[in-house]
Amino acid sequence: MVSTAPIYSLATEAQARAESNAWAQFSSPKDSTEFFASWLAILCAQINSVNGALLVLGDQGGGYGAAAVWPDASRNMQYLGPAAERVLKERRGLVLNPDGTEVSRPETPAHVGYPIEVSGMLRGAVVLDLPPSLDHDLQRALRLLHWASAWMVDQFRQQELMAQEGRVTRLSLATDLVATAVKERRVGSSALAVVNEIAVRLQCDRVSIGLEKAGSI
Repeated sequence: MVSTAPIYSLATEAQARAESNAWAQFSSPKDSTEFFASWLAILCAQINSVNGALLVLGDQGGGYGAAAVWPDASRNMQYLGPAAERVLKERRGLVLNPDGTEVSRPETPAHVGYPIEVSGMLRGAVVLDLPPSLDHDLQRALRLLHWASAWMVDQFRQQELMAQEGRVTRLSLATDLVATAVKERRVGSSALAVVNEIAVRLQCDRVSIGLEKAGSI
């Protein structure tokens, strides 16, 4: 007789595979999107019975949008939006009822949220949808959110460091090009020296400089 695995065993195996895959993506993410998604998946795996989760981050326009959702990227998590907005506004960890009021009895469903700040700058918030839990379970969820936010802070600081290094590199290039240009007395010689310098520094196949004359180049 062929034995079959219990349903709970299959579910546990699927969960283990999903968590292992999330850790692999978290360790070597292809991009920020994969990092955020794997981070949220690992966080939810550490907390029992999470119904859903939403990570919102700021954009260049000053607004906030969904950067990752769990368990399904295509799932509509707008119902967690109000909790995320309140966490962003108050800039503190919150345990809220689905109607937005603060939880007074832990035996009710709860939306647990935590802000993500880097050097005093608010970057986003994460919100978890939890089933009725004991008070110590909610407190544990908040502690895990606090712990997990450190990985997000580190990610943002690495991005800021890379952006700063990029700015320094561009400024250095611009300074060197100006120094190259002023070494030559003639415009043609100066332009030739500049394009040669750009081609070498930026590994370009071709570099051109155009001079404006009578509305044309």
